Order: sequence, then structure tokens, then C-alpha cells
Amino acid sequence: MKWILLTSLLSLVVLPGYGQLDKKQVFLQNRMKTLASTNGGSQGGVFTFSEVVRREGHRFLFDDFLPGRVLFSGYEYLSEEVDLVIDGEFERLYILFEDETEGQLPLAQIQRIEVYPSEKDTIQYLVQDLGRLSSEAKDGLRFYELLHRGEHFTVLHHERKYLRKEEYMENVGIVRRPDEYKSLHSFYLIYGNELHKIKRNRRTIEKAIPKYKRIIRRVEDATDNKLKDNNDLAQFFTDLEARINK
Repeated sequence: MKWILLTSLLSLVVLPGYGQLDKKQVFLQNRMKTLASTNGGSQGGVFTFSEVVRREGHRFLFDDFLPGRVLFSGYEYLSEEVDLVIDGEFERLYILFEDETEGQLPLAQIQRIEVYPSEKDTIQYLVQDLGRLSSEAKDGLRFYELLHRGEHFTVLHHERKYLRKEEYMENVGIVRRPDEYKSLHSFYLIYGNELHKIKRNRRTIEKAIPKYKRIIRRVEDATDNKLKDNNDLAQFFTDLEARINK
């Protein structure tokens, strides 16, 4: 039943074969490496673009490996810090180990990851199959950025990378423009046992949770929040929760 799945959306799942390990221990790099499929070195690895000279951009959510930690399913603590990057086209997680080997970790064994783009910033990604919960989301494990988690609402963001191919006609004297990686952004609101696909605008939020229509408008009027970016969306729901709890 979907309401059971939604209730357990953020719960931990114990993996087969890990029952004898201490769930409170920190997952170290050498243990991560035993789970990862490695390519044998950084040269020729994830960020080698020599084979795609006619493409602009790339399929990853970051421009380079960033420091982060992984929470494996069934564990209570994040792993030790590693360099990682998310593949936004194929929904993969790559790790750059201390010996310069690159490895791909299986999503089925990951609960969430934290990424540290700077000393002060932390981005959290949950690994979930929202397609099991609602037809508004696609099937399969995917990375969802956690924008807000409060008493009433959870807001998730998914960025999908895709390659836009430029049309090209041979022998017409036109220089071919390069293919380009683009992004598609989707936002999901979890309210109680419901999952709604929303956009960064008041109208779709009101449609998802009509019970709070008046409070939503009060928040917008009081804060002048235009929902221009993800930070605005996260702040909007923080303010909305505060108004509801008054």
C-alpha cells in the first residue's frame, strides 16, 4: 500500500549480508572500495572528455569531485569523507579514492549522501524510488536533493541531465554547433501520506495543499518571496511551517 511506503520513505533498510556488522561504526574507504566497481585509475575515468569534443557541458551535477559522506542503508553514521560526484544522466555515484582509483557505488545500498561544496554549505541527497509511491514520479532509484524537511512538509528536488543533440545537415557549408548537456528540474512535496509534483510557484503549491491556501498567500505577502531559486523554495516552506505552528 502506498501510504505504508510513504510513511517509511526516510526509514533505514537493513541490507542482506550486513547483519553481522556494527551498524554504529563509520564506513571507511577500504570497505567502500570492496562495494565499488572501479575503473583502475583517474586517467581515462569519469572526467575524461576527449571522446566528446563536440559536446558542451557534462552529465554530472557538479563540475568536479566534491568532498562528501555516504550513509549506507542499515547504518546509523555517515562514512568517512571521500571525494564524490553524481552522474545526473544515468543516476550513478562515483567515488575518487585516496589512491586515485575511481569507483561506482551501488545505489541499492545507499540511504543518502552529504556533499560539501564549501566549508559552510552542505547539500543532502536522498536515494529513493518515488515512482513506487506516485505516478507523478519516475520509477527507479534516483538522487533527490533534500530542500526542506519539517514537521508538516518534505520538499525534494531532482535534476536530470540529458544530451540535446543539434540538428546537422551535411554539405551545406554550415559549421556544426556542439551537442549540449541540459538540465530538467522536478520538485516534489510530501505532505502526510501524499506525494505531489510541484513547481517553484504559489499556484502549484496551493493546488497540492489547498487546506493551507490562505496561509500560503499570507507567507507570500509577508516575505515577498518570488521563489526564484531552490533556496527561495526551501525558505518558503520554512516560513509556511512557522505560520502553521503559530
